[in-house]
Amino acid sequence: MLGLLIYDSGLHVPSNIHTGFSIAQYIPKYAMIIFAVLPTVYILGLLSLGKRHDLQKIILIFGICTAMIGMVDGGLFSIPSLLGFAIIIGIFSIKKPFSPKNLIKPSTVIILLLVIRVLIGIAGSNPEYYEVTVLGGHGDVQLTGFNVTNEQIVGNATIITVSSKLDEMSFFNQVFKEYGGKYPVFFVSWNIYSYL
Repeated sequence: MLGLLIYDSGLHVPSNIHTGFSIAQYIPKYAMIIFAVLPTVYILGLLSLGKRHDLQKIILIFGICTAMIGMVDGGLFSIPSLLGFAIIIGIFSIKKPFSPKNLIKPSTVIILLLVIRVLIGIAGSNPEYYEVTVLGGHGDVQLTGFNVTNEQIVGNATIITVSSKLDEMSFFNQVFKEYGGKYPVFFVSWNIYSYL
């Protein structure tokens, strides 16, 4: 959504920075709510500083900033979101006089979110092959230098299945070098096991 806003405003962004404009057409319009949510989170964050000690204010400002970064880049399960969320609920849970018991509930919430994140990563992972989905290629998509095991066209998408001999980061970087600038949108399936 921010990429769409940047494009509509006419701002120039270097080509090596991906603004996400190419995928904006595939995102539902209600995602524009981010433009209302971000300032709301910021204003409520400022109001929540209230009568806190200076050190708590600094930590809370850091938590709010990282949570907002996570909202824009990565969602609820991203590292910035989880870190910001942990800081915010941790600071809100601190009572006078301080007791470690006050941190049990926020710690449980963050641990639960981390467990859900890992479970989603494992459930959505495919260790057998990578799947590269290219939108707008109209069937003339080629992926050279990889062990391509299958290629099919489904509507406006070309789906290429590739052997998973490379780790995920190396594979993604090589695909990005080959496809960057050629096709408006492409997705690569993930393989969390490749990091082990």
